[in-house]
Amino acid sequence: MNNVIRVALPGYNALTDTDPDHFALYTDEDWVLIKEKLRGSQVINAGDTLTINHNLGYVPFFAVYADREWIHGYNIYSNYKCYATTTTLVMINNDVTNRTFAYYIFYDQQV
Repeated sequence: MNNVIRVALPGYNALTDTDPDHFALYTDEDWVLIKEKLRGSQVINAGDTLTINHNLGYVPFFAVYADREWIHGYNIYSNYKCYATTTTLVMINNDVTNRTFAYYIFYDQQV
């Protein structure tokens, strides 16, 4: 067997499991698996909120981008906010202008 790196998700055994869906990192095939559940972009009108359902049952790692900045939670200096729950990703546009938000939701659980 070649050298490999595997990082199993909670509840799975990296030594015996062969399903790539059960891993956060799986490099057996000369490729690195990035565990992405959803991605997209959508215009959020000024003062509106967009909710994306992921239904993972835990708070996933996510990335949100709008108007040339990464959005990180509730930054008091930004007009853009976002947060995740166990079922949704919520993005808020408190700007006076409609903005396109790009989002990525990963299978990895936030710690």
